[in-house]
Amino acid sequence: MWMRPFLFLLIVSMSMTVWISKSIWSNKREANVSAIPDQGQAASTGRFLPSLGFLPNDSLLGFVKVKEGDFLMGSDPVTDSLFFDNEIWPGGSPRKIQRLPEFYISRYEVTLGQFKAF
Repeated sequence: MWMRPFLFLLIVSMSMTVWISKSIWSNKREANVSAIPDQGQAASTGRFLPSLGFLPNDSLLGFVKVKEGDFLMGSDPVTDSLFFDNEIWPGGSPRKIQRLPEFYISRYEVTLGQFKAF
C-alpha cells in the first residue's frame, strides 16, 4: 500500500531533477555561446588579421617557438589505460626517447575556414 505513493514521489522527483538540470545546462550554454565573439567582432578589435585568414595580430602570427630537446614518446602499458598493442618501437620497447630540433607550432587550432582557404 505504501509502495504506490513512494513510487509516485520517486517519479515526480526524478522528473523535476531532469527538468531543472536541463534548464540550468541550457542557460549556461546560451551564456557561453553569446560570450564568444564572431569573426567580424574579432577583426574589428584588431586582435586578428582578416587578410591572413584571421591569424593573430602579433609578431609570430600566433606561433610559438618550441625549444629543441628530448621527450619521451609512446605509452607505458602499466600506467596508460589507452595503450595500444601496436605502440612498439624497434627493440621491443613501447616508449622511446626522441630528440627534436627547435620548431614553431600554432598556439591556436586551425579553423575549417582557414583550412579551406589554404
